[in-house]
Amino acid sequence: MGGGGTLSLLTTAAALLVLDAVGPGTSSPRQGDDATSYGSISISGRSTGGIDGKPTTVSLASATVTLIANRTNGRIVALLDAHTNRSFVQANAAPLFTVQLVEPHTRGQVTLLSDEFRTIAFRVAATADDGGNAVVLITFSGHPLVAGLTVSVSIAETDAVSFGGLHFGLSIAGLSSALAPYRIAYPGFSMAAILPGHEGETGGLCRSNSSDELVLPFSEGVVVPCPGWATQTAGEQLYPGGSPFQFSSRSDARSGLYFAHHDGGGHVKAWQFSSLLKEKVLLPMLHLMPETTNLTEISIPYPVAVAGFGRGGWRTAAGIYKMWARTQTWCATKLVDRADIPRVLVNGSAGFVVGIQTAQGFDPNVIGAHLEDLPNLTAQYKQLTGVDSSFVVCAASV
Repeated sequence: MGGGGTLSLLTTAAALLVLDAVGPGTSSPRQGDDATSYGSISISGRSTGGIDGKPTTVSLASATVTLIANRTNGRIVALLDAHTNRSFVQANAAPLFTVQLVEPHTRGQVTLLSDEFRTIAFRVAATADDGGNAVVLITFSGHPLVAGLTVSVSIAETDAVSFGGLHFGLSIAGLSSALAPYRIAYPGFSMAAILPGHEGETGGLCRSNSSDELVLPFSEGVVVPCPGWATQTAGEQLYPGGSPFQFSSRSDARSGLYFAHHDGGGHVKAWQFSSLLKEKVLLPMLHLMPETTNLTEISIPYPVAVAGFGRGGWRTAAGIYKMWARTQTWCATKLVDRADIPRVLVNGSAGFVVGIQTAQGFDPNVIGAHLEDLPNLTAQYKQLTGVDSSFVVCAASV
């Protein structure tokens, strides 16, 4: 985990267990939990970051961002960037996760919210095999609609050299043979409509001189200025597909929050954007599952990465994503240098469009003369440019 790799919830037995706290077995929603206070937690051997605890919250700090979570329901209370100690999210505004299960034949759906699980177990640990980075492990069980189903969440700090942020992981066990995983929204949070420090701006001034901006991974990439100053929505975009990259960011001139799927395997995921004037900004991270009913357990096969950053706006966030992308197989080696791709696909092809008639009709004295020379012409072009293939398209007119 410290090296930025995919989280595995199956390796937690090797972790150094520091604390185990189980929430009360009451029905959702749970509020006012007055269980034993966490007090001050210290994990020896941890390389970076810090963990502390309060009666109703648990916090996990990395080099760039601090997560504060509600201990009674797992909701995110704050994501504080280390540069300004500002939170870019609204406290307790969204369930930590939403799991959609589907019956493949009838298309009937069951939706499970993290708030609805009757029992939540928190564990705070330090891994023993990657420098002692801290991990918060949360287990949700006892859902009233699906008996025996358990959702396990991990939130881990990463090494400051490799990333410096937090990695979020999720797995589900005890799946029913009649229901298949369909979609998982995780981690759930609602962004502030207006960033701290921008409260005095008006809608008009905000759009002309404010640095508050949100990156949407839509089309070729979209920067939305002052996203909370309007009620707006955008259609869902898939990656791979209409979404060209896997990151977003919310930032201003002082600092920002980066959140992304660090997925080198090309798994399908979706982005949705909406905002409500002066109330909230939503960009849920949706993970699409294979809809297979013969699974008893499943996990998101890549980490969701969250980090804080300083000045630079969306370009700084894009730089964080670029650093990660360059370590992936599809980007680490230039296309022209890869041996696993046929040469014809790397070098490309050349095409010629040749008109064989004018607007007034076919006239061999004007157009179409010397077509017998085309083979020699394309062969010479192929030789001079180095392409591996060439072709000719004969059009009615050009």
